[in-house]
Amino acid sequence: AKSKCKASPKRPRKLLRKFRQDYLDYLGSPEWAHFRDVIFIQRGRACEACGSTDVGARHLHHLHYKTLGHEEPQDVEILCVDCHSKRHPGKPIWGHPLK
Repeated sequence: AKSKCKASPKRPRKLLRKFRQDYLDYLGSPEWAHFRDVIFIQRGRACEACGSTDVGARHLHHLHYKTLGHEEPQDVEILCVDCHSKRHPGKPIWGHPLK
């Protein structure tokens, strides 16, 4: 029997733009800055994907967005710029150029 389940329609562009703006606003918030600082204090600054300890930008990558605004430490990983770009192939990392 054929499944009656159809592919979900894509989110309208307006909703994606709103999510993106809300996300960027959140990343600029004192709450995110505090959470980020705590993670770096607890785990250090080494990239959790490749182990790089080179000085430079470290990103806190969301593994999912289900808990956005209420993240737990297990919801994020510390990545170097190169590894973060690999998690988002072909897409810019907001605020950072593509590598």
